[in-house]
Amino acid sequence: MKRNVRAYAPSFLTVTNLLLGFSAVIAAANYGNFQLAAVLIIIAAVIDALDGKVARFMHTTGDFGRELDSLADIVSFGMAPSYLVYVSCFAGLERWDPAGSLLGIALSASPLVFGALRLARFNLDETDGEHHDNFAGLPIPAAAITLASFILFNFRIWGRMELVALMVPLVLLVSLLMVSRVQYLAMPRLTFRDTKKNQVKLILLLVGVLALIMFKSLALFPTTILYIGIGVVKRLRGVAIKPAEEEDAFNDTVF
Repeated sequence: MKRNVRAYAPSFLTVTNLLLGFSAVIAAANYGNFQLAAVLIIIAAVIDALDGKVARFMHTTGDFGRELDSLADIVSFGMAPSYLVYVSCFAGLERWDPAGSLLGIALSASPLVFGALRLARFNLDETDGEHHDNFAGLPIPAAAITLASFILFNFRIWGRMELVALMVPLVLLVSLLMVSRVQYLAMPRLTFRDTKKNQVKLILLLVGVLALIMFKSLALFPTTILYIGIGVVKRLRGVAIKPAEEEDAFNDTVF
């Protein structure tokens, strides 16, 4: 019985992530509450951070968990943010141009399409279920957090979506980075009894969490942009980081 509970615990977290993504779509579609939808996507990402770590802690990693995780990710970090971007920024384009509706749909669908391509690419790679320090390409939860936090950033300052024009390059940037070979650091192991590199990463993570506690939605978007920018700058400078093959949500995400 205990073994069954241990086996299902990570999957329960993954299903919770899936339900939060679905709830985000409902919040945006039925209630027009874009802020709530954005928050639900971010909470889903936090939950997503836990399932892989719980699975490794309980020694229950496996192909089923990875596949379920990918299916949940495509809803919570692909479909949900794409729909949120459309209804909050691009749904009214047809008022100005008949072709604007198709353009808005194409732009909004980019995180969904490129996120699916990323997940498919990594699911084809051989995985070993172990923790990796680095990985290639912007992870799909990090892309979703970036878009959701940008919406929260706008509402926190102006009470509405003010910088709609900036959503276009932002959507294209995170979409292309997901299928790129730009390399990013994964979440550190939550212990200081590790390598110096892991200790530095853990300190940076704690500083980021403290900033989020102090400044809330104002700090999250700049933090994600900083994270994205570091990867791009390292790529441009030719700094090689060995990529991880593991596509385990937050095991290969910003956190």
